[in-house]
Amino acid sequence: MAILGSASTTEVRQKEPLERYDVSIMDPKTFIRFARILLYGTAVLLAMVPLLVLLDLAGGGSGFGLCPTGVDSCRNPYTAAPELSAILTVALIVVLAGVRVTTRAETRLDGRKRKRSV
Repeated sequence: MAILGSASTTEVRQKEPLERYDVSIMDPKTFIRFARILLYGTAVLLAMVPLLVLLDLAGGGSGFGLCPTGVDSCRNPYTAAPELSAILTVALIVVLAGVRVTTRAETRLDGRKRKRSV
């Protein structure tokens, strides 16, 4: 019997190189979505802090250190509550700015993928 196609069987087929993103552990879009979920959770927790402080003070606690001896003998200056409010407001603004940045990054990533597919 004659061997047909012996030249094609001896050739070694080379695979095309994988794209860089095929090797990555997590898709960039998935990472951005995960980061945004974490930022939303942080924003909710920051918004809950004043409520938790008030509930702790109403229950006879120290308000998480705001009034160490309780609300009856609290000798904190008048600036303690506004200081806490300012810190929480700045932290919430920073977290929401992070949400905006991640949302824009995801939108840009979507735009690039759409341009490639067209």
